[in-house]
Amino acid sequence: MRQNAAQPRIPSVWQRAESNGRDRLQREFGEGFVPLLFDVTDEEGVQAGAAKVSEHLGRNMLDGLVNNAGIEVIGRLADLPTDQFQHQLEVNLVGPFIVTKAFLPLLGADLTREGRPGRIALSVASIFNNSRTQRLHR
Repeated sequence: MRQNAAQPRIPSVWQRAESNGRDRLQREFGEGFVPLLFDVTDEEGVQAGAAKVSEHLGRNMLDGLVNNAGIEVIGRLADLPTDQFQHQLEVNLVGPFIVTKAFLPLLGADLTREGRPGRIALSVASIFNNSRTQRLHR
């Protein structure tokens, strides 16, 4: 996100508490980096994250949203518990919907914000590609 052209602000969402990675990126990107921690399937938590970003942006628009949370449940279909499959769908399909919906006003749906509308990068194939590569190299 940007407050002005000279001072970029970069939000980052972490589904799990990976403090080493967050701390390293905080040092690398500086004060403009805004780490967020929420479960993408928790609509209230996602809304709270969007509110935090909105506070940092003021009346400006968010430059972009990288929406790439995902999990992989490994196993044969015949052995896969239904609740694990449902959780995978919740994270991989419903989660990006919840996150996108929460951040749309910051990306340009709120016409009272200033600046150019932001972009959304959505990666639903990353988990599939990663699992496919792992299976090919076993």
